[in-house]
Amino acid sequence: MKSIASFVVQFFGGIYLVKWLVRNKPMLVILNYHNFSKYNNYKGKRGNLLETGYAENFEKQIQFLKRHFSIVSPHDFYQGNAKKGLNVFITFDDGYKDNFDIAYPVLHENNAKADFFIVTSVIGSNEWLLHDKIRYLILKGEIEAEYAEKCLREMNSGKPLPKSILDLVNDYQFPTNKRLMMNWDELREMQDNGFKIQPHTHNHSILSFLDADEQKMEIKNSIDTIQMNLGASTNCFAYPNGLYNDSTIGLMKSSKIDYAFTTIPGVNNEQTDHLQLKRIGMNASDSIGVLCLKILLNLKK
Repeated sequence: MKSIASFVVQFFGGIYLVKWLVRNKPMLVILNYHNFSKYNNYKGKRGNLLETGYAENFEKQIQFLKRHFSIVSPHDFYQGNAKKGLNVFITFDDGYKDNFDIAYPVLHENNAKADFFIVTSVIGSNEWLLHDKIRYLILKGEIEAEYAEKCLREMNSGKPLPKSILDLVNDYQFPTNKRLMMNWDELREMQDNGFKIQPHTHNHSILSFLDADEQKMEIKNSIDTIQMNLGASTNCFAYPNGLYNDSTIGLMKSSKIDYAFTTIPGVNNEQTDHLQLKRIGMNASDSIGVLCLKILLNLKK
């Protein structure tokens, strides 16, 4: 059996064949980034959670995507304004400061648009999201890495975190002088230069864990906070951890959200439900070969 490495080598050059095979089939590939933390280094040993990098590699990714695909919005794609073949939409979740420091300059310089989905309660604050707190505890030796990452993966599939982890997070004194998230001035500059700022709930609450009224407040508060601070209306939404239920879908419709994004892997076509769009998880440290492999493996999903 061929190794994954040889598979990548074979098909990296064969990206042209893939493009030819889908030349008459409009398809939308939605890439989902988060941050540029060196903890998310899948080339080797994980780095420091609070240290960022990969700007040069991210620029290579963007230039590759522009060279081979059309970068479009879901609106363009579903209104028939996209080209046949592979189209790409770039998304960032959570609202990390390194999105402004690294992603924004690269995207702006390369004329590649993206939407940024933010957790509105932490914008401009030194508060950290729960998964960052857990990963900080891993680096500090307070919790075993394999166990903690397993629990985070299970949470992404709908299982609550163990009480022991939540208690440890609540009792630990995290640094208060490190701002991980963007502020409203940074978001306003990005918006002024053509990037859309969209809601990702107010507190990064997992919507499927909440009742309908609680979901409604999470969604409404995030939409209203963006409107208040940026004067912008929103028509897209990203589900935290990709989790949602029937109540969530109903609330998307009543909130006038046109497009909502899951973390279900795959590629979207003209028949894909606009409120259950699939995304492919990406890291700024991914090589071009890995980027290609991720897209190729998801073409039939």
